[in-house]
Amino acid sequence: MQIDKAEYVVLEPDQPIPPTGFILLGGPCSPIAVNQSWYQLMRSKVKGKGKSFIIKRFMDGFFNPWDLAGKTSKLFVGRQELIVKALSCKPNYLYVKCQYKC
Repeated sequence: MQIDKAEYVVLEPDQPIPPTGFILLGGPCSPIAVNQSWYQLMRSKVKGKGKSFIIKRFMDGFFNPWDLAGKTSKLFVGRQELIVKALSCKPNYLYVKCQYKC
């Protein structure tokens, strides 16, 4: 399955609304907004799949395999905190329990 890289913006705390054509990745607690077309395409690619498959495919939109190789989860989360936070928020979007205060 080919996954295109996500076009995304990091929102500042004083910028709660994403720019036109972008949607919050993970819902209202997310600091990341992605291109709406990319998001809809990704949702169609993972429809009916399990939680692990879904999160892996969304991660493919942000990271190359060599970005993840040989990294412990603690080290990875520390360096990529904003993207990991967005991917782990709001069960209605990515089917993963939000671990952060929203």
